[in-house]
Amino acid sequence: MTRSATALCAFNRLLIALLCLGGLLLAGELIAAPDAAVSIAGLELTRARALPATSLISAGALVGAVSLLLLLLELSVGRERPVFEAHVDGGTVEYAAPVVAAAIEQELDGIDGVRRSQVSVHGRQQRVDVQVRLATDPGEDAQAAATRAASRIHDKVGSLGLEVGQLRLVVQPSAKRKGTPTETKQSVAA
Repeated sequence: MTRSATALCAFNRLLIALLCLGGLLLAGELIAAPDAAVSIAGLELTRARALPATSLISAGALVGAVSLLLLLLELSVGRERPVFEAHVDGGTVEYAAPVVAAAIEQELDGIDGVRRSQVSVHGRQQRVDVQVRLATDPGEDAQAAATRAASRIHDKVGSLGLEVGQLRLVVQPSAKRKGTPTETKQSVAA
C-alpha cells in the first residue's frame, strides 16, 4: 500500500471508530433514559434556532466542503492500480499489477501450442489472483495447454516472491475448431 493510502485508511478507521462510539453512546442514552435524551435534543435544537442564519449556513458549507473533500480523496485512492508486495532479502519489492501481468504474458508466450495470451491480475499484498485467456494452435489439446500454462504461471509468480491465489484459465482453441472455450479453474489454498 502506498503511504497516502495507508494514512487515509488509518484516518477512515479512526473516523468510523468515533462514529460508532457516538452511536453507541446515543443508543445507550436512548435505552437508559429516552425522555432525557429527547429533552436534551430539544434543548440543543432550541439553541440552534437562536443562532444567526449566516452561522448555520457557514457551518453547513464547511461540513459539506470537508465531506466532499474526503469523498473525492477516498474515490481517488480507490482508483490506484493494485500493488503486490514481495518480501525479498529483508526488504520489500513492490510490483504494479501491469508489471506482474506482463511478466506472466511473456512467460506464456514461450509455451508450445499457445498462440497468444491475455492476462489480468487482481489481489493484494503477496497474493495474486490470475485470469488468463489462452488461444491455442490448431489441433492442440486444450487440457494439456492449460496444464502447462498453470505450471508456468505458478513458477513465474513464485519467482517474483509472490503466491498465486486463484488461477482461472480460459482456453480457446483456434478458429478451425468448433465449440465453446474450455474453462479450467484452479484454486490454491491459503
